[in-house]
Order: sequence, then C-alpha cells, then structure tokens
Amino acid sequence: CMPGTRESILNVSENWVYDEKNHNILFITGSPGAGKSAIASSLVSKLGPKKSARFFFNQDSKYFSKPSNVWRTIAYRLAIINQDIGKYLEDFLKKDPSYLENIHRSIDFKNLIVLAFQSIPAERKAQAPPVIIDALDEAKTSGLKEQKEFLQTLVDWAKSLPEFKLIVTSRNYAEIQAVIEPCSFCIHLPTGQAVDITAKNDICTFLAISFQDYKPILKHRFSEVINQLAEYAAGLFIWAKLVTGYITTGPFEYRLDYILTHMEQLGEINNKLDELYTHIFYSVLQGCNPMERRQYEKIFGALIFTKSPLSINILEVIFDAEESEITSTIIHAALGKFRPLLQSFVSEDGDAPLHLCHLSLKDFFQEDAEEGRYRNQSYTQGMKPEKAKRFTHICLGLLRCMNYNLHFNMGQVESSHFSNKDPIEVSGRLSKPLVFACQWWAEHLPDNEDDKGDEEIIEEVEIFLRKYFLYWLEVMSLLGQVPDAGGAMLHAENIFKDLMIGNICRDASHFIFAFKEAIATSTPRIYISALPLAPKKSLIKQYYIQNFPRILGITKGGVEDWVAEIQVLKGHKDRVISVAFSPDGKYIASGSADNTVCIWNAKSGQPVGNPLQGHHEEVMSVAFSSDGKYIVSGSFDKTIQIWNVKTGQAVREPLHGCQSGVRTVAFSPNGKHIVSCSQDKPIQIWDVKTGQTVRKAFQGHENTVFSVAFSPDGKYIVSGSLDKTVRIWNAKTVTFSPDGKYIASGSGDKTVWIWDAKTGEAVGKPLQGHQGLVNSVAFSPDGKHIISGSGDKTIQIWDVKTGKVVGKPLQDQSQVLSVAFSPDGKYIVSGGLYDTIRIWNAKFAKTASEPLHRQTPYQKAVVAFSPDGKHIVTGSLEIQFWDAKTGDAIGEPLQGYQSDATSVAFSPDGKYIVVGSQDNTVQIWNVETRDPVSERMQGHQKVVLLVAFSSDGNQIVSGSFDKTTRIWDAKTGQAIGEPCQGHQGEAWSMALSPNGQHIATGCFDKTIVIWDINTGQGIDGPLPRNQKNTMLSLAFSPDGKYLASGSGFKKIHIWNVETGEAVGEALQGQQSPVISVAFSPDGKEIVSSDGKTIRIHNLGEDILHPTLRTLNDAHGTPFFTNQCILKENGWLCLPITSDPPSEKLLLWIPPEYHRGLWWPGNTMVISEIPLKLDFSLFHHGEDWAACYRDNTCLKCSEHVD
Repeated sequence: CMPGTRESILNVSENWVYDEKNHNILFITGSPGAGKSAIASSLVSKLGPKKSARFFFNQDSKYFSKPSNVWRTIAYRLAIINQDIGKYLEDFLKKDPSYLENIHRSIDFKNLIVLAFQSIPAERKAQAPPVIIDALDEAKTSGLKEQKEFLQTLVDWAKSLPEFKLIVTSRNYAEIQAVIEPCSFCIHLPTGQAVDITAKNDICTFLAISFQDYKPILKHRFSEVINQLAEYAAGLFIWAKLVTGYITTGPFEYRLDYILTHMEQLGEINNKLDELYTHIFYSVLQGCNPMERRQYEKIFGALIFTKSPLSINILEVIFDAEESEITSTIIHAALGKFRPLLQSFVSEDGDAPLHLCHLSLKDFFQEDAEEGRYRNQSYTQGMKPEKAKRFTHICLGLLRCMNYNLHFNMGQVESSHFSNKDPIEVSGRLSKPLVFACQWWAEHLPDNEDDKGDEEIIEEVEIFLRKYFLYWLEVMSLLGQVPDAGGAMLHAENIFKDLMIGNICRDASHFIFAFKEAIATSTPRIYISALPLAPKKSLIKQYYIQNFPRILGITKGGVEDWVAEIQVLKGHKDRVISVAFSPDGKYIASGSADNTVCIWNAKSGQPVGNPLQGHHEEVMSVAFSSDGKYIVSGSFDKTIQIWNVKTGQAVREPLHGCQSGVRTVAFSPNGKHIVSCSQDKPIQIWDVKTGQTVRKAFQGHENTVFSVAFSPDGKYIVSGSLDKTVRIWNAKTVTFSPDGKYIASGSGDKTVWIWDAKTGEAVGKPLQGHQGLVNSVAFSPDGKHIISGSGDKTIQIWDVKTGKVVGKPLQDQSQVLSVAFSPDGKYIVSGGLYDTIRIWNAKFAKTASEPLHRQTPYQKAVVAFSPDGKHIVTGSLEIQFWDAKTGDAIGEPLQGYQSDATSVAFSPDGKYIVVGSQDNTVQIWNVETRDPVSERMQGHQKVVLLVAFSSDGNQIVSGSFDKTTRIWDAKTGQAIGEPCQGHQGEAWSMALSPNGQHIATGCFDKTIVIWDINTGQGIDGPLPRNQKNTMLSLAFSPDGKYLASGSGFKKIHIWNVETGEAVGEALQGQQSPVISVAFSPDGKEIVSSDGKTIRIHNLGEDILHPTLRTLNDAHGTPFFTNQCILKENGWLCLPITSDPPSEKLLLWIPPEYHRGLWWPGNTMVISEIPLKLDFSLFHHGEDWAACYRDNTCLKCSEHVD
C-alpha cells in the first residue's frame, strides 16, 4: 500500500496480530481490485521479512496455484525464522526420512504445522510468527473434494492452534466465506455503493499523491478531480491505479476529460472497470496502421492467453522463432503503450515475468474471447485475440524455439553416474526462454477442431518428435519434471489422436512412462538404458538409434513392441481387491484391504485427492454410477458407502442391513438402485435416495454369493455363487454382455463360462487356460471379448465367438483380484494381491508377438541335464525337453502327464526320465517315444522331493517329505525292500550322490545334512552352518565332491562336501527362489530354475578356481559382474564397501526383462522374454557422451528446415 493509505486497516490488522483474546484467524475479503493482496503485502513488510511465513496463491504458477503445496512451503519458511519449529521439523524428518516422498498431502497440516507450533515452549509462544495465505480464490484444485479438504485445514487451525495467528485473503466467494467466516475475525473491503468513507479517503490519498506533479495544470480543480475519480473508483484500488497510469502516460488533459465524461454514464462497478480496460485499448490503437494493430494484437494476446507469465526475452524468442515481422523494438514499443495494464516489466536481462496489472484483466479478455467479442466492439475493432489463434502463434513460437535450440547433452553432464539428486547448476546451461518452451509448449497446443489441423503446428511437432524429443526429455529430466513430460505427451496424443503424428505422440508417451524411473533419476539414462532397451518397433527408437552407435547392444531376445502394461499405480497400503473405470474412462476407482477407496487419474496415474475413508474393514467391491458422478463401495464391515466423485465425500450415512461382509456391489443403469451380495448368501436391492432396501432379499443360493450385476436394461440381476450356480433374478464372478444377451462367469475350477441370459444354458464349452481360480471377469464394450483375472497371476483375453485365447496372457506380479475394461475398450485395469493397480494396453495385449522360445502356460520348475549335456528336461504341470545350446523346445510336452512334477532325472543312458510328483508318486517315461514305461509307483505318504537312477540304471531312489527313502526296480516299478527311515528333521530338498550311497538333505533349520542311504546315519556334521535362508534345491557334482544349493535368496552356492566350505562366489541371476539345480555331466555347468526361467551357469574348467564372471565395456573394463544386484525397482547396482555402505547405479532394466536377463557366466537363459546384452561398444561414466555419433556434445548440426 502507498504510504498514507489503508492505515486504519493495517493498524487493525497489526493490533489483531498481538491480541491474544481475539479470533486466531484474520479473514480479509473484497471484490477484485479492492486491494486485498496489497494489504497482505504491506502487513508482511510491516511485520518484517523474518517475522511471518507466507504463501501467495497465483493461478499462473504451477507451484503456487496448488493447495497441496501450501503447508510444506509454510513449514519451510517457519523453520527458517523460528528455531523451535526448525528443531521440531529437523527431528521429525530424521525419524521419517521418506516422509516428503509421501503423495498424500492431507497429513501435512497436522505433522508439519500443528505439531510444529505445539512444540514451541509456553514462554515463547507469544513470539511465534503469524502465517499469511493470500489470494485463496486463485487456488486451483482437482475438484471440490480437494478444495473442501484444504478449507478444513483452516478450520482446524482455529481449533488446534488457538494461540497462533493466521491471515487469509480472498475474493467474495460464497463457498470460501461460508467455511472461514464463522471461525475468524473478518475485515471486508467494501466496493461499489457499499464503499465507506475510509476506503474513499484512502483512494483520494493515493490519487492525490499520484497526480501531485499535475497539480499546477489542474490548479483549483485538483481536489474536485481527485474526489470525482475516487467516487468513480468505488473502492477499487486497481481502478485508481489503472486510471492513474493511463492518464499520466499520454495527453494528460485529453485522457482525464475522457475518463471524467464517460465514467459518469456507467453505473455498475464492473462496467466501470471493463470500460476502462476497453478504452485503454482504444487509445493504444488510435493512429496505428493495420500492420501495427496486428502486431499489437499478437503481443498483447500472448500476454493474455499464455498459460504462464512471459518475459520480454520469451516474447522475443516466440516472435523471432515464428519468423514474424515483430522485432524486439516493436515489442518494447507495444509494452510501453500497454504500460498501464502491466506491472513493472523493466529488467536488465529481460527475464523478469510480465504480469498483468490485475487478474480481472485476464478474466475480462478471456470471457469475451470465449464469446468471440468485446463488450465495446467499436473501440476494439481489429483487437480480437481469439483464444485458439493466440495459442497457435504462442505454440508455434515455442516449438520452433525448441527445434532451433535443443541438442545432445543439454546440461553438459560430465558423467552418466551423475544422479539428478546431485547438485548441478542448470540455470547457466539452459536459457530461460528454452526452459519455458520445454515446460509449456504442449499446454499451448490449440484444442479447438478448426486449429488442430494447423499445418505449421503439425509440421513443427513432427520435426520435434523425430529430431529433438530425446533432447527435450533431457531438459525435463534436469528440471525434475519427467512426470510433466509424460503428461505433455499424453495431452499432445489426445490433441492429434486422429492424425498420424498422434501415433508418434503415443509412442513417445510409452517411452516416457516405461523408463520414467531411469530418466528421472539420471539424465544420461535416456541413452544408457532407455533408448537401447526400448522395443524394436518403437518409433522413437527407430528415429534416434542410428545417431547413437556406441550404446548397449542386444544380441538375443528383447521385445518387439511395447508391453501391455502401461502404468503401475501405487498408493494403497494393502492388496487391491476391486477396480473400476469411470464411464468416461477418465478415472479409476480402487477398493483395498487397507479399508480405503482411491480415485485415480487414468492418464497420469496420479491419485485424485486423498483416499476415501469411512470403512473399517477391507473394501471388497467398487463401482461407478452410469453418469460417473458417484462411486459405491462394499466392505467386510457389513456396510455400503456411496461417494461423490467430485467432493470425495460420503453422500449419506453408510447403508446398514447386511448380516455379514459385503462381497460385491453394483449400480443399476439408471443410478437409482444398488444391488449387493454378502457372505451370508442373500442378495439385496437398495434405494440410493433413501438408503433403504426396496424388497425382501433374494434367497436361493446354498453358499456364499461372490458377485452380482444388473442387466443393461436394469430388469434383471445375475448372481454367481460358490454353490457352483449362476442365477438370474425377475448368477464366484459374473457380468452381463453390453447387449444383455450373455452372461460370463468365472469359477473356482479355473474356467470361464458364457451363458445365454434368456435360457440360462451354457454357450459352448468352458474357456480353459487359467491355472488358478478365476477371481474376476468383464466384457469389452463391444461385447466381442472377455477378460478374466486369476489367482495364477495372469489376465487372459478371450474371443467370445470362438472361445479362444487372444494373444498372450498378461503377467502380473501377484494374484489378480479384479479386472475391468475402459469404456473405449483400449485399456484394461487390474488390481492384485500386492498394493498396486496396473493399467494395460488392450491393443498390445491382443497383438503381442509370440516369444522367441516355445512357452508352456505353466511354470518351469524342476530341471535336469541329459547325460551327454545336450538336452535339459523341465517339469512342473508339464514335462518339456529343451536344447541346452539354443534354448529351443524339443517337440511337445509329454502327453498324459497329469500331476505336478517336484523332481526329475535322466537315466545314465539318457533313454528314460523318472519324475517325482506332488501326488506322492514316481513314474518312468521313455524319452524317444514320450510314453510312460511303468505305472505310477506308489508308497510315499507325502510329496516326493528326490528321484534319481542308480549308476547302472537298474534302480531308482526316491526321497520324500514323509522322511523316508525308497528304492525301486527300474524295470518292474516294484519297491525293493522296506523304506529307509533316515533323516529326522523336516526337509525342503534332497539330492543323491553319484555313487548312490549318500543323500544330501536341505533341512528346515537352513542346514544341509549328508547321510548314508543304507544305515540312515548322518555323515560328519551339517553344512553349511551360517546360511540365512532355506535350501530349496540340492545337486551333487558328477564326482560327488561338491554340492550345489539353490536358496530362497535367489542365489546358488557351491559347497565342498569334505570341508563344508563355500566354493567361489554365489551364482546370481534368478529373480525368484531357486527351486531346482543340477550339474551338467562334465561338471562345468549348472542349470537352475526359479519356476519361470531356466538358466545355465558356466563354472569354467576348474570349479575350485572359477573363471572371473564379468561383462566388459568398450574399454575392456569389467562392468557387469556377479557382485551386482538387480533390485525390484529395476536398478542394476554394484555394492560399494564404505561406511555407510553405498552402491553404484549401473543400468536400469525394465521389469519385463528381469527374469530373462543373461548374467555373467550364463551360457543359456530360457525365459518368456530373454535378454542378452552386448557391452562391447558401451560407453558410460565420464565417457558416456561418446555414445553420440558426433562426440562433440554440441548442438546437432542437422536441422530440419
């Protein structure tokens, strides 16, 4: 505020700060331009810069427009100015170092503000700094829910912090006033007819000081003019400021007389402000020729319609890149003429943002631009900056700025081992106009139908995507804005979805989301990891790979196209039981065992607001209403909740009446009713409005009802039950087809059934393919496909007409509990046993190419080498033979095997195999004919852990979980003698020595015991004694001197049988517990299986002195060694011995490659997606920039004109 103005309000405000008996919240409200922010700024200055913590909302700022950033920002500033709060926050963050990574900001107010203030000792509370929140009306929220949550924190301030002061300013918005006024001391700044004498006098003072230099011209009229202008201002300081700037920057007397004449004719306060805006434009344009008018229109249109304030330098870059006739001189001239409508814009370097004089100016132009007119067209003819046109020329300038200035290694990063968390001075390496262009180009893409096809825009976007996309991604990585980059490409994809470049945008967004972990962590990873590991069909890879010849190579495996999984949504704290798409496909709802319902943005994957809390036990089912406005959730707490999607609030009290946990809920098509099924069998229908049941519950099922659904016309209800029936009411998981003609049901017998909704008859045979119970099914919107989620961790897509599986199963990381199609059928969402939600691309799932090796739908569990080392046999639910050199499947699996293999072994001549099974039996098969040569040998009482042939092939030894060992005649299949009751402890695994005299047992106590097969007595002591994990598999070397063990730690150890000591380093690479190991006949290799992948490890010529297992880089330096660790988050790390221990990030490997990655020493990996990397040309570390073909780190010499 100008000295001498607003003194009474400032005095009242300052007195309030030190008045302990008054309300602890001061709430200042008023119309736009009444001076609220000026008062807040003056109060801050009066209190001193170190005596208050403040947050000024600004709708033009990405950061300062978000309520979620308020309390963290204020906490930071409080920590600087108050030692007690600083100490509390320091201690708090030490206890919970990962707190600031929490995406749920709702807990910030309590943890960072309430508890911080309460930590101040009583004797120092009076000196606590006040907090100021200005322009609350400019807050941008994701919906009413977020707005209500933030306003509630202000109410909580009044209750929880009565001794501490908060100042809030806002426009006269009813929804804000209704919440804050009851708990605050209010100061309303009157305007219009309600303006009081104090406000008028303050404006008179302001005008008198502003016109002081013109007093000699006005002479005796001075006081009269001042009073008249103050009267017209009607309490609006912004009007007074505008009129002062306008009159004093032109012909003084002419402009003054115009204002005094025309304002008298206008009654409404808003009309006066709007008329003033209009006339200033009229005066600017007076005397301009048509070219100047167009130039001024473009310049001011850019300032009005930009998504973020521009600077002079950015304006110059935009118009220079646009190759227009607008020069720097013209820009400065235009800004000089528009000076009354701007805040100060003078800056030595031209980087200062150009702010409009007031938010109401933008409102004025944007409202009229939406209508395609101004309120006074006679004054503004030719000055019509329509919204789309302004975005077109801004966007064009930003795109060309990027296409002229982006190049390789934008940040001049010295080493690929650099982490974006490490300090680096980016500002000196990236110009501010270029940074602005990178951040905002997509936001300025024209979104109206007429301008989407602008040929210049399309051409520049295509150049950008084909030539400069990766360099733009560098900038976004350096700025820490990789998620924003993903959002920008999704936005561009949506804008150009009907054009060819929409496909490129889609591929680019896949590239970002697939590698965002790597790119966000370290900028060089764009080239070190992302580019070489992108699918072969990726358009981005095809455009750029030739420019980077010295990066990772792939010599075997890799994927052809993007995997179906697009995003993983994390936020729940327990398993996700139910998921649903909103009808418009924009949102996903999820119900979890953490008792909450979450709403997610389907494109960005970010949570919308905070979890919906109200249930007291796990949420079993969620569903959207047909209009997308509501979500219904059913819980094991026996209640049903209805939620408003926008506000996140419960619409009413929970629906009670279920006698047991609610399994499934669904809205009727008209949204008036909800159907639910419970653990106690009845099916109930509820009236949404009253919350009451509308009829007696449906009875008839004889076991728990798992799922219910309405028919599309709302006339029928179908339910599915554990009693193995599907019932239709006037039928574990059911769903109607979109046309209501069919019902799909998932079953505990691992099948999916399709039923005729009219007759109740099954349509065709059950759909078979899952290996676990089917938890969820859903029809595609066109009714042509069904998706099913199963306990076998897969999602299957079925063709309704043929009943065949379409494409490969989608592999999840846990049991799939719920599945749903998006309304357009393009995406699938699934919820699983872990606390994650996954979004899949349905198109990729249907068209994914077959893997390089033949795959069975089952796990590849136990393994064994053939005596000549040329073949491998694997056993699980199928028995399959493989070529040990190529990894190719040999023939089909054994036909007729009907159990689950737990152990397998070749005969000494390689003609037979013996299989031990989960069903406690042993059976011999002919390798050549693939037929069984004996009946199943029965005698064990529990699972068979070990089978092996004797050295002459005449006998078979089997060991079991029942603590016995049996010997069988290999020809007759008859047991020889009585079972040997050997080892006393429970065993996980067993292995027979080559001489047939000893058995090694992996025990529950994490030791290995070797004992005599004839006497049952242990030999020496157990080995090893220091293992930290159970040995799940064991195998003797051919000479019997060594024993290999596979552990739950995903490692293979080799032990000296005589000494009990470990030999060499552990073998790595398996991504799950090692459930089977076997030596090759020559003892030089070990084959292992983790249930999904078969891996052959080379031990070298001398097992006691193994070959150093490394993969070297382009300089011959070891890079990838067996000391490395592949973490679940994808980082391949090298542990570094230090205090504290640390690690070096080497590569980021996409999740789909983890199981099939070839490790040093591997000679073969058989997996669904194998990946063998070639490091021979690989440059990294300080030499990383050599990956680029120019090796100059300078701007790419090529540019597309």
